[in-house]
Amino acid sequence: MGASEEVHVCWTIDCEATQEAISDIKMGVRSIRGFVELLAEAGLKGTLFVLPSDAVAYPVLLRELASQGLEIGLHYHPQEEGHRDFCGAYSEIEQMVMYSEATTKLSDSVGFQPRTFRTGSCSANDATFPVTEELGYTSCSHSMPGRNMANLRSNWVGAPHNPHFTHAANRLLPGSMDLVEVPITTDPDSMLWSGGHAQDLPVELF
Repeated sequence: MGASEEVHVCWTIDCEATQEAISDIKMGVRSIRGFVELLAEAGLKGTLFVLPSDAVAYPVLLRELASQGLEIGLHYHPQEEGHRDFCGAYSEIEQMVMYSEATTKLSDSVGFQPRTFRTGSCSANDATFPVTEELGYTSCSHSMPGRNMANLRSNWVGAPHNPHFTHAANRLLPGSMDLVEVPITTDPDSMLWSGGHAQDLPVELF
């Protein structure tokens, strides 16, 4: 296969076993191990985006996986940390406080600083990328191109589909920040939920 035909794949999983709607740590751990084992059989590794409360619940497993070369990143649903709205509803200062506390909670649990970050429901606004970079993250996966769901504060119509350096003032544009955004893969020709959600590719569909 020539260089022009190479396909780069980034497999990720959102680790949300402690989320109130799930609240099943044993199931979460089984799911993570199954995900990692399937990737290993294919000679691949992946990224785990972990809620701070999940990191507190099973830090030994996360440290074990990190030692095997898997990436452990922050995942954040404000509602799980006592806030009412989605990430994209908060100001730059509010996001800085929220994500800083979450980063510390995860870091204290696993023993190292995460380098990548994904907001819950892909909810973000134009302050999210600058805050993410200022907190020391080098990459993120906040965007879901094509999604247009104001109720989730998640609007990504026109956002790039490919990994790109982020823009300091506009989340929909590539820019010159050092922070790299790796969008969730979506199919722009498969719109669901009254046209608000471009179909992504979760493993449960296969």
